[in-house]
Amino acid sequence: MVAVIKDINRKKCTIFGRNKSMCDVGLEHPSISRQHGAILHGSSGNIYILDLGSSHGTTCNHKKLHEKKRQVLADGDIIRFGASSREYHIRLRLDSSSSEEEEKNRKRKKRKRAPSRESTEEKEVGKKKKKSPEEKQVSCRHLLVKHKDSRRPFSWKSDEITRSKDQAVEMAQGFLKKLQASDNVEEAFIALAKVESDCNSNKRGGNLGKFGRGKMQKPFEEAAFSLGIGELSKPVTTMSGIHIIYRTG
Repeated sequence: MVAVIKDINRKKCTIFGRNKSMCDVGLEHPSISRQHGAILHGSSGNIYILDLGSSHGTTCNHKKLHEKKRQVLADGDIIRFGASSREYHIRLRLDSSSSEEEEKNRKRKKRKRAPSRESTEEKEVGKKKKKSPEEKQVSCRHLLVKHKDSRRPFSWKSDEITRSKDQAVEMAQGFLKKLQASDNVEEAFIALAKVESDCNSNKRGGNLGKFGRGKMQKPFEEAAFSLGIGELSKPVTTMSGIHIIYRTG
């Protein structure tokens, strides 16, 4: 059985238990204590579940809580009190003032609570991989030409991009020829990206900074890691559009 409690976000503390005069939410199952558990709102913006020293305990996602030790709740968590079959499903709604950082923190904490499936041996292999030369980072600039079939067919230059993919490839090839003919490729690349690139990195002359493997779309990653410092790529096709890549480090 799934129970629904509305407007729980309006109170800093909501107490669950059998004693209706002392609790906000009355529970009738014989395994429930007089004051069994509570949902709390912290000053950080997090929501917590707390077992108040009940006889038969409180579970979150089928794991028993430590007595009188609060635990952060995340969207989708399931709470049960005592031996009651009634479940309380947590549904969090961020209001418009919530920051992106707060949401990232919630997701990060949820990942930390999730049990790891890695064995000790797998963790050691993971550490070795991190030290491998294959995992180094590269620094690049890029110039992006979008087309009507790009993942997001619009840019700072145009609300709607209607050129075909073939036209985008032709434009990118033209830009590449200009860059190859330049005496100072990096300076020419910066100047060209600022006025021609459909990516918002145009403001930085196409600079994407440093990145490792797994951070970019696969065709872009393979092209970037295959370049030597100071080299230009041929036109590279991704879901974003057609790229010219210049490796800087």
